[in-house]
Amino acid sequence: MLIFVLMFIIFITVVAVIAALVIRHVVLIAKKKSRPGFPQVFWGSIAWLLLSSVVLGPIFIVMEYRGLKESTRKAGQRKLQERVALREEFPMESLAVRLQYETTPGADELEPKTNKFSPAIEQRLTSFEAQQETDWRSHHLEKLHDKATDEFLTSAGFGVFRMPSVNKEEIELPEVAPVPFNDTGKRFTPYVPERADFDGVTLLDDSNSRKTRPGMPALTAYHDSGLTEFLAPSRMGYIKDREHVAGFQSHQFGRTPQFPAKERHTDDWRVVRLELVSLLKHDTPVVYVSKNLPRMDKLADAPTRPLDEMELTALPQLRRERDVVIEHETNVIQMLGSIRASKTCLKCHSVKRGALLGAFTYELRRLKPIPQPLRPKTKSDGPPT
Repeated sequence: MLIFVLMFIIFITVVAVIAALVIRHVVLIAKKKSRPGFPQVFWGSIAWLLLSSVVLGPIFIVMEYRGLKESTRKAGQRKLQERVALREEFPMESLAVRLQYETTPGADELEPKTNKFSPAIEQRLTSFEAQQETDWRSHHLEKLHDKATDEFLTSAGFGVFRMPSVNKEEIELPEVAPVPFNDTGKRFTPYVPERADFDGVTLLDDSNSRKTRPGMPALTAYHDSGLTEFLAPSRMGYIKDREHVAGFQSHQFGRTPQFPAKERHTDDWRVVRLELVSLLKHDTPVVYVSKNLPRMDKLADAPTRPLDEMELTALPQLRRERDVVIEHETNVIQMLGSIRASKTCLKCHSVKRGALLGAFTYELRRLKPIPQPLRPKTKSDGPPT
């Protein structure tokens, strides 16, 4: 509004100065009482035109301003109606009921005894939090539920043009179908060599078999890929607090995790099992069993199994020492990877930063098993992660 008034004042001033100069020119000609030539007639016409603009211009400007003001008011009302409709489609909801298990006996097991972790855990947690900081969908949902802008939209003036709009396309997520494991839904059948294949074959010792399996960096990156997909910030929506959340989608996989590109030996192995470990929803930790990749909205009635020997041994290490624990045989790799509470998680979960909320358990098998004598499992000698 202020800019419009200033522009109007400048316009009137310029017109008045030009009109004064032209009138002065015409008066000087008239005093000489000579027949005006073309220049005098031309400038005289311009003078009368400018004088008419000075008189009639403000009237037309006021009329145009009132019409524009009314059109912007109607446009603001339409935008407000669209925002109200979107709020009804993406309402504020409470997640307190879903997280009631955090108040059950034993929930304190989630909490780290101190806020200190191993340097590797702290570094990974900080890096993961940095990846979750920027999410445009959350920003658009926050603007949608900012009711302070409603009055601005319908107020007099041109606020409707300065107010960024919130479109449904910016906050609506496509429905994600359950992802069958390995994207095929087919049961994995590894290659089993015939007994004749063993004849004349030198059995590899464990040091040689290590050269043909994925290293700890590749396996850790695979877990990180799944963790990023399962806890995608775009699906979390806008979280004002635990009682007010808009656009939330249950944690889930929209695609299978991926090994780093061009990582050696990963093509020789197949991940045959990826399951979610629940720590507090049951009396004891259990593993959800599903033919699809884990998704929280489908696990309420899913069957469970107890933790196996490797998982029971690795779980205490996840709480303080490591983020990924790996155990291997020549043709089989088992891995347990942590799901920790980042800063974003603390908006809903009543836990401390870094608390162990769950874990993923993995099993990988070599596509073409190497003939090996029976031997006990050996733990990975890789550095703590």
